[in-house]
Amino acid sequence: MLVNELAKAADVSTDTIRFYNRIGLIEAANREDNGYRHFAPRDVHTVRFVHAAKRLGLKLREIKDFLKIEGREANACCSQTIGLLKQRALETRRLIEDLHFVEAALEEAISGWDGTPGCKVAAKARCPRISSALQR
Repeated sequence: MLVNELAKAADVSTDTIRFYNRIGLIEAANREDNGYRHFAPRDVHTVRFVHAAKRLGLKLREIKDFLKIEGREANACCSQTIGLLKQRALETRRLIEDLHFVEAALEEAISGWDGTPGCKVAAKARCPRISSALQR
């Protein structure tokens, strides 16, 4: 299966396939004299797995580690997986909290802006709404 065939089957770009190959997430089965890479049909599943893992917030180096543990015992793999996913869930919750804080600060900076007749900030000064927004 050529790069473009694998990309189409896995619903990603050919650049993605080349990148995954370059960083070692997938390996070309062989390379022809003309430089064309050939991939195994199982690589479709691997690329889809990588895509799904990325959507869960896993980093490519973590995904690469998962791909290396195929032959290990299922309990060890599941334990590692659930630990990593719990960590990613905690990080996501913290990120959401931070985003709520930023959203509230933005809303406060915006509120009343339309009622302000004009900004009278000296040329070298900074916008007071932005300067004070996240200092609370």
